[in-house]
Amino acid sequence: HFLGNVTIEKKLSENLSTTEYPAKFIVDKKTLKGAFYKMYNDFLGNMDMPWAGFNNGYYIWNVDPGELIDQLTQKLKEDKSISATERKRLNDMLNSMDENDNNYVFYGKLKQ
Repeated sequence: HFLGNVTIEKKLSENLSTTEYPAKFIVDKKTLKGAFYKMYNDFLGNMDMPWAGFNNGYYIWNVDPGELIDQLTQKLKEDKSISATERKRLNDMLNSMDENDNNYVFYGKLKQ
């Protein structure tokens, strides 16, 4: 498979334009069929994943602790659909983190 990003330029006025947030796509190299996709991390309360690496069927995400703390805090504040059990687990994880920690590396086998 081939993974990529595409951004679309959006013209706001005659002299002003911007680009939209990149959309991710995947293409099967054999059939050339492709689709857009959005990635979520079910271990972190189905949090949107803006970036990750993939290698041999594994997911890899290297993240700064301050960034992860901010993302988890926002997720817990805004997402009311998180179950009480999941909310407790995420809060426990958040309470064990410090912004001065080394980067966290998430590594896991992809679901088929």
